[in-house]
Amino acid sequence: MTSGGIARVRKITDNRSRADVAELPAADLEIRELAAVLDEQLPSWFAGNFVGPVEAVVVMSADPKPYQSAEAEVAALRRRVAYLERQLERQRQSETGREQLISMLEYVPDTVFMTDREGTLLFLNRAGHKLAEIIGENAYAYIWPEHRDRYRETVERVYETGTPQPYEIRARNEAGEWSWYSCLLGPVWRDGKIVAVAGAATNVDELKRAQEALQRANAELETRVAQRTLDLAQANEVLRREAIQRQQAERERQKQTRLLELVLESMEVGVVIADRGGRLNHINPAGANILCAEGNREEALSRWFKGAYMADGCTPYPPQQSPLARALRGESVAGEEILFMHPEHWEAVWLQVSAQPLIDAFGKRYGALFVFRDVTPQRRVLTALRETEQRFVSMLENTPAIVYVKDTAGKYVLVNRAFEDAMGRPNSEVVGRTDAELFDPETAEQLRENDRKVRHSGLAFQFEEKIPVGGRQKTYLSVKFLLTDARESPYGLCGISTDISERKKSEERLRAERSFLKQLIRAHEHDRQLMAYEIHDGLVQYMSASLMHLDCVATDQQMSAKAQAALELARHLVHRSVIEGRRVMSGLRPPILDEEGIVLAISYLVAEHSSHGELQIDYHHRVSFDRLDPLLEGTLFRIAQEGLTNIRRHSRTQRAEVTLVERGNRILLEIRDWGVGFDPAQVSEDHFGLEGIRKRAELLGGQMHIATKPEGGTTITVSLPLAPAVS
Repeated sequence: MTSGGIARVRKITDNRSRADVAELPAADLEIRELAAVLDEQLPSWFAGNFVGPVEAVVVMSADPKPYQSAEAEVAALRRRVAYLERQLERQRQSETGREQLISMLEYVPDTVFMTDREGTLLFLNRAGHKLAEIIGENAYAYIWPEHRDRYRETVERVYETGTPQPYEIRARNEAGEWSWYSCLLGPVWRDGKIVAVAGAATNVDELKRAQEALQRANAELETRVAQRTLDLAQANEVLRREAIQRQQAERERQKQTRLLELVLESMEVGVVIADRGGRLNHINPAGANILCAEGNREEALSRWFKGAYMADGCTPYPPQQSPLARALRGESVAGEEILFMHPEHWEAVWLQVSAQPLIDAFGKRYGALFVFRDVTPQRRVLTALRETEQRFVSMLENTPAIVYVKDTAGKYVLVNRAFEDAMGRPNSEVVGRTDAELFDPETAEQLRENDRKVRHSGLAFQFEEKIPVGGRQKTYLSVKFLLTDARESPYGLCGISTDISERKKSEERLRAERSFLKQLIRAHEHDRQLMAYEIHDGLVQYMSASLMHLDCVATDQQMSAKAQAALELARHLVHRSVIEGRRVMSGLRPPILDEEGIVLAISYLVAEHSSHGELQIDYHHRVSFDRLDPLLEGTLFRIAQEGLTNIRRHSRTQRAEVTLVERGNRILLEIRDWGVGFDPAQVSEDHFGLEGIRKRAELLGGQMHIATKPEGGTTITVSLPLAPAVS
């Protein structure tokens, strides 16, 4: 509102206050004029200055309601004028504040701006660009392209919510460079509507740079902290491991200490630890037991050395040269054997002693270690071993058998006197040489081949070796075997050879005699066979014919009683003669043996011995052959015959058993009874039955075994080699 308008209002108001109540029409005109002036001036003034209740003033000035009385209108008008005066005062104050605000905005360091909804710049303070250049332009042209949508979204939120909205964008500064701005954007109201947005933008480049520097510093700090944390963790892990290692080392040390104590306590070797002055700090149980040190141990040790002697067993041991005294002086003693006279019962005791000084990490002696053990049993064993060795050497040198030892290369390392005498060479000419250097090639090859067989098999073998000695060929029975050490590794070969030349000749003579005896027995069996055939075909046949004729004569009814009695006696005698002839023939060689073989022959023999009813004989056979060599069959038959005869005569049993079994290349004949048995050592020399069985078996290369005991029955088992079968 202009000053003229205000003056007019005041003038109208003054005139109206002085008007007479009777002059209502004139007063009414003045009121209407005042209202018109107010209606004309106030709306535009308030609208231009954004403050004041414009609608209220306008409504009051435009109210067409007629006043009921002049006084009421004047009062109302006065109140209206008073209100307007107050508003005018406020407006003046507001105008002054606006001018001050604009002045302040011109000089603040921040950029203050106002744009419409489309982004057109309506206001910009001096902190921004030159006003003439950018007022009216679009603000988006000065915003970083990637942030334009951000500004647009912020403007829309302000219009939607009617509240200030913060945001941050990059925009051009006065120098045309891109800078960071922190902004607060708020609404501009008009007539109750948002007609624009106004904001303040603060340049935060320094803040951004500070933030970036702070972020870099934080990142670097975090990196350093992480690295330091890692270093600390690694250091802690190292410390933890070191602590664990120390604990483990301590436990291991304690374990080793305890183990050492257990070892010392369980050792059979005496251990003494002495200090620099020779005083005993420790002695293990074995040492105390050996020294009998139940009381004063130092006195026990000194008592022992009072009865000490050198290794020769005669020379007293000097006390100042004792192993402990020498170790305290810095010397070492290893495995020295000393003879002691036991202080309790004065028996000779040998101790093997070792001693050495105890030296710390700085090379200073602080004591001595004294170790000893009782080697008396070993000394006794060694003495016994030497005596045994001496006996062995004596036996080796005086035995008639040749004894020699060869190394792995076949060289002689030891020969006895019998070897020297037999070969006619002294020991010096044999030891270190091989068979090829001592014998002819054929003999040397024979000996080497036998040695190789023993070495390759690792077993002991027996050989017959023919060696020329003194121009004659001699036969030696050699037993060869490997010599092994404690690890069972062979280091040599030993041979023991016995001259069996004479025995070989005796064996040849024996074989010849046995062969002759076989032939003799075979001829004897043949003669018995012929005699049996002669009895069977001659005498028994004639007697049988005679018996038949006598039987025919006996049918004559006209004979006298005396003649019939004589005839009957003759028949009986002839019949007995036939039976006796057959018995003799069977004793010589039963025909069934030659006709049917040994299996049926033994069956016939069993039936013959069982015929009287006094003896029950079971017969079992398991063989695959049909016939055997006649001599073998005859031998088996005679053995079975002799065995069954002995059972009938001596066993006093009612049961017997005969078994004939083929096993591989041998035939087994077993004759068993359940009789009274006997003691083989008590058999008289005039009983040749069992010895005859044994000799028959041995003659054919077999064996006989007798199992018997008093009241336990008897079993005779004969094993014979099978001769080639005969069809």
